[in-house]
Amino acid sequence: MPCSIPPQRGRGHPPCALPTAASLESARAWLWRARAGFPASADIWHLRRRWHVEQPRILAELQANRYRLSAMQVVRGREQTQVLWCAADALVIKWLTEQLTPLLPVHPRCEHVRGHGGGPSSCLRLQRLLRSGVYRYVCRTDIQGYYAHIDKQRLLAGIARHVRCPRLLNLVRQFIHYSVEDGGDFHTPTRGIARASSLSPLLAAFYLYELDCDFAAQTQLHYVRYMDDFVILAATRWQLRRAVRRLNLWFAQLGVRQHPDKTFIGAISKGFDWMGFQLDLRGLIGQGKRALQNHAERCRRLYEQMRKRPAVERAARMVGYLRSWLSWAKSITASAITKTTGPIAQLYVISKCNGMVHEVVAVGAVVKFSVALLAIPVATYTAL
Repeated sequence: MPCSIPPQRGRGHPPCALPTAASLESARAWLWRARAGFPASADIWHLRRRWHVEQPRILAELQANRYRLSAMQVVRGREQTQVLWCAADALVIKWLTEQLTPLLPVHPRCEHVRGHGGGPSSCLRLQRLLRSGVYRYVCRTDIQGYYAHIDKQRLLAGIARHVRCPRLLNLVRQFIHYSVEDGGDFHTPTRGIARASSLSPLLAAFYLYELDCDFAAQTQLHYVRYMDDFVILAATRWQLRRAVRRLNLWFAQLGVRQHPDKTFIGAISKGFDWMGFQLDLRGLIGQGKRALQNHAERCRRLYEQMRKRPAVERAARMVGYLRSWLSWAKSITASAITKTTGPIAQLYVISKCNGMVHEVVAVGAVVKFSVALLAIPVATYTAL
């Protein structure tokens, strides 16, 4: 049976108000913070120096509905390659995001959106449900290449049902039909939207709003989505099979497919990963295998990139990344695992070979894992 599309819950169509200097101010403050660490050659510094000239120009073009987004630029740095909007475009896109946020409906079960709980809250809610004993089976899946496979026309049509302002629609249309310039070569993708922007998470949440409504209405299931990651909990095997069949029909209708390496369908007792953590019928039991592998790979890559830098700079960069990773890990484990197993301790080196870290463990029997041949100087960890 094909999936029925539930009616969307619009939020009305308020009058199209003219942009003002005050409405641009929050976008300007965000952009200044977001690009504070950019190199001296970046265009953000030109925009900041000439803001007294650029602000009236941008505002006048927005009010006259004449603002045009430029092609995104491929920026190759020493450590990574990025595709970025120019500074003025990034500011306008941030302003556009703030205007669209109250207009586009996003389901509460879409948890990556600000105000919907985020990753730690999502894990805690799942833990409570798993420990309740009501659900025995799970479908945990991911859309392969989600941003790159979004149907532009379907997305535009959905936005047009909730937004009537021609000024906003013009900017959204330009954003969706973006181009990328790389050394004089221009490319305009026929499907998908740009990832590197403040607007992308909102559009990614809105695009699957109908799917969210459909599954949230299935009272015998528990459904949750985080960007393009899905978890469906069911009490029986048959309920799960029907849910998976329905999800596949939705995916076929949207022109997307499951990621084969990130899909698990079966008994919860076998364990599954969510938000980088492993869960089973006991709830949260530790970091997920894929998250640990990604962490080890990122450590190796970062150390390789910094190998020719001075030792102090290299260690500082590694410690900064490790602190961020530990902060993410402890944001969930400190509030979930420690309620039953005691306090989380810092990571300590327990295996050394020729001055390099081979294995680390969290003391307190909370999280234990090995990082084979991590090849990071012991001083990097001891500096934590």
